[in-house]
Amino acid sequence: MMPAFQIVAIALAAMVVGSLASRADRTDLDSDLAAACAAFLILAVLFGPSAFADYDVYVGYSENLQNADFADLLAPEFASRALLKLLASASGKPETGAVLMAWVIFASTFTGIALLSRRYAPGPASVAVLLALFGPLLVFNTLRASPAYLLVAFVVLRGPRWDWISAGLLLLALGFHVSVLLPIAALALYALLRWTLGDRPRTNAWGFGVLLALAIAGQLALRWKLGEVLQLFSGGFDLARLPALTVYLDEALFSRSVFHDVWYLAIAAVGVLLFHADHGLPGFERRQLFLAFFVIFTVLHASPVAAHRFSAFFLIPLILGTDHRKLVLPLTSSRAFRLGFPVAVGALFVATFLGNLATRSNLLGRP
Repeated sequence: MMPAFQIVAIALAAMVVGSLASRADRTDLDSDLAAACAAFLILAVLFGPSAFADYDVYVGYSENLQNADFADLLAPEFASRALLKLLASASGKPETGAVLMAWVIFASTFTGIALLSRRYAPGPASVAVLLALFGPLLVFNTLRASPAYLLVAFVVLRGPRWDWISAGLLLLALGFHVSVLLPIAALALYALLRWTLGDRPRTNAWGFGVLLALAIAGQLALRWKLGEVLQLFSGGFDLARLPALTVYLDEALFSRSVFHDVWYLAIAAVGVLLFHADHGLPGFERRQLFLAFFVIFTVLHASPVAAHRFSAFFLIPLILGTDHRKLVLPLTSSRAFRLGFPVAVGALFVATFLGNLATRSNLLGRP
């Protein structure tokens, strides 16, 4: 059974995140971010990196990288591999290297969330929803992918546009996790849509229908032929050196469960809802950007792992750039909404935090 002090820490963190959801303006955003950081820091200290699901994975990475030369790291994920190898070598133990990596990612992730929030978030509620849905994943679990998610979010929220800044940020993000190839494909599709469809509503409507049909067909094709496609485009590169890709390949060979389809529909519904919020882009550009990401997400539904990875790239910019109180403006004057929304956000945080723990069965008192 989880110790009482850990339960209290989770409850306090949920209250902090829920209180952000109840605030309507940005006047105290810095204080709100500091309070959230303190709440997450208490959880990090009380639970420790080893309590979370991917800790053993990163210990294994540290062990595998101990005898590797830095020249061998010059591939996708070069930055995360080099950092993990450096920390493991400096500490002398793979376990200590993984712990140090966890603390480095904690600090860098909260710094990134703070910078993105101060620049793009319409209000504290946007930050609260982001922390509730993705905070535990980004801060405690996906040590390699967390910087990549935030760098891609910055590229999307600033335009997006193809220039040296975006190219540099995407290259750096690819240095942390190979899954960045997925949003790069979505951004390339977005650029193609802007060039070919422009601002012609009827052309856009036909183009959207054709692309969604192709996405569904592509999903069915990749479901059975993903291995061959990856080998074709690898150019002879040993795919075993990129564990993320081999996970996608293996997962695509398994039958999807009904829960995966329900999850896909839920993510699609959330995406459509957030899409209708104002993100500062002209209407046709916003539609094309959403469609580009949604098409890639639909294709990737063939692989549960790939779709789950991509959903964060898909949703984080939408969540952070949305004024969630205005999104449901008719309800904001309701006392039930004003009380229920923070409670729902706090409960969502508790659910996602518990979902990222390595030993969820212990919560019920089972070994």
